[in-house]
Amino acid sequence: MYHVNDPPLNFQATREYRSLIIARADYFEHANRIPAWQKHVADFSRQKQGVLEPPIFEKIVSYGYLLAGGEAFWIPKLLSSIFWITGAYFLYLIALRITDAPAAIFSVAFYLFLPFSIIASRSFQPDPLMIMLLLLSVWLMLRYYEHPTRSALLIAAGAAASAFFIKPVSLFVIVSAFVAMGIAQNGIRRTIFGQSSLIFGAILVLPTLSAYLYGIVTGKFLLGEAEKTVVPRLLVSTFFWQNLLDNIGAVVGFGAFTLALIGVLLVREGLPRALIIGVWFGYGIFCIAIDYNVAAHDYYQLQLIPIVALSLGPVAAIVIQNLRPIYSQWLWRLALTAIVLLALLLSVAVARPRLVNPGSQRLVSAEEQIGARVDHSTQTVFLASDYGVSLEYHGLMSGYPWPLASDLEWERLTGSSSPGAAARFHTWFAPRSPEYFIVLDIQEFDQQPDLQAFLTEHYPVLAKADDYLIFDLRHPKAFQTVGRGWS
Repeated sequence: MYHVNDPPLNFQATREYRSLIIARADYFEHANRIPAWQKHVADFSRQKQGVLEPPIFEKIVSYGYLLAGGEAFWIPKLLSSIFWITGAYFLYLIALRITDAPAAIFSVAFYLFLPFSIIASRSFQPDPLMIMLLLLSVWLMLRYYEHPTRSALLIAAGAAASAFFIKPVSLFVIVSAFVAMGIAQNGIRRTIFGQSSLIFGAILVLPTLSAYLYGIVTGKFLLGEAEKTVVPRLLVSTFFWQNLLDNIGAVVGFGAFTLALIGVLLVREGLPRALIIGVWFGYGIFCIAIDYNVAAHDYYQLQLIPIVALSLGPVAAIVIQNLRPIYSQWLWRLALTAIVLLALLLSVAVARPRLVNPGSQRLVSAEEQIGARVDHSTQTVFLASDYGVSLEYHGLMSGYPWPLASDLEWERLTGSSSPGAAARFHTWFAPRSPEYFIVLDIQEFDQQPDLQAFLTEHYPVLAKADDYLIFDLRHPKAFQTVGRGWS
């Protein structure tokens, strides 16, 4: 709840504001006394976001706005936290089947108090809900294999289908865990071709597949997303492996990651070991299949947190077992308790600065000014580090994002053609008749000298401040012949 009503500019602003834009448009549709022009701008921005996954969480938040009487940042943050903490309960139930209760509590503590968990668990995106449903489905699959009944299979498949529907990237871990436990219990042939697997697979994919096929046919789902997220040539590049390792280190830490791999070897045989091997294998396939996003975005490692937490359980069990003889002595008990509390406090201390963006109010103020200066236009182009989604939200305006330097690098990595700024503008943006070009990231602007030259040569500056520039695209500079040159 720390700074829970601050604008979400401290973590994954691009994804969070995307969800805020969708939730706002849904809220405006049903709220009273919203001016028609605001509804139009909000709906335009929502349509422009496209659909990456079914907007279930955004719809829930819009109902929260209606109950609260208006938009509030604390609503999605609180819901995300509830999802994440509920996931901890299912993680504990799974851990109890892998190790003993004290070690299971350690796994839960790691899952909850890891600095990245504290930060990501307040993020307004579908991932916390997906993690909760992923853990629920793994627990239910484990229960099914412990006591195989048709009802247990259907319930587990339903939970897995829900996780897959919320965010399809959960598919890899779910399927891998189900297959691994099935092989351990029934062998390869019965698992692959058995009736249970067919029923589970059909229930798992049918809702999402139906929704996505409908979306593809209507042109609303995942337009161009596959080519952005799956780039096979990256697997032989240093970009992928270096960034993957960096993200693993940033999310769970290399020490915990290494101990978790050792923990896989310590899990007892049978369903527990099959489960752990299955989720690790699914995670590996996920990294290879969604290679660009896994390398480019740290939050794509969120599934790794519960996997590492569960794998650390057997390691923690050995440590706790060896500490039990001295734990009966009050001095050692006091010292060990102090160490545990200190570790938890240090985790919170590491996470706390990332829960607040000191410059957020200044940025929000600038974005509100920009919205007023361009008369809340929906015909703009903007250069911003978050692709302008926070500008669209706070400025109550809309438009189209100019690619960042990182996007130009992505074009280079994938071998795509990368036109100059003038050609890109006339090909991609001019057909939409933009009225303004807004520069909200001056450093990014400095990294694109061809864009600087194109804009300053052809268009006048409408407004200039320390934090932004606005070029007036409605009135190109007049070029008059002077002698033999141009002015």
